[in-house]
Amino acid sequence: MSTFLIVGVFAIILFLFFRKPIVKKIETFVKLQLDVEKHKWLNNYWITGGILFGVNALFFTSTILILIGLSYLMLPYVHLLVMVVAVIISIFVWIVFAHSWRGSKLNKWKMALIGSSFYVIMIIFFSYWYATLEPTYPGEDLFMAGLGLMMAIFVSLVAFLTSLFVVGTGNNRSNQQLSTM
Repeated sequence: MSTFLIVGVFAIILFLFFRKPIVKKIETFVKLQLDVEKHKWLNNYWITGGILFGVNALFFTSTILILIGLSYLMLPYVHLLVMVVAVIISIFVWIVFAHSWRGSKLNKWKMALIGSSFYVIMIIFFSYWYATLEPTYPGEDLFMAGLGLMMAIFVSLVAFLTSLFVVGTGNNRSNQQLSTM
């Protein structure tokens, strides 16, 4: 498990360093921005950040529910595939948000911080759960529960930083149109 964690963190770091060439390759296949005329909310960092917050919450919740559902099946390694696909989809959506933003760079960072704050809430939730973890019966070993919560805190921290960095530093045409707020 630790090997997968190290490889995953290494892959995220590599993606962050080589983000621009990867995004250019993706742009050749897919349109990476939303139409500003149809989506007026792209000019307001509060609304866009709130929608990004909701999208992050939806992806996180759906991934957790899929993983819980897969725990009832005896299929090895499928949960790893689900987690990799969830990361790829999340990064793709963050790139779309970054490319679709119209406004100043400061407001873009505000939008990224608002949208990524879902993961801060998850870090606080998992930290509280870890701090108040108590055995349900005398002699219960809480090592695996504690380890799982520490992994959840770490994954949430990496997701927060990656979302903040990808959305906050992504390419946009901020000089074409100023933000309304």
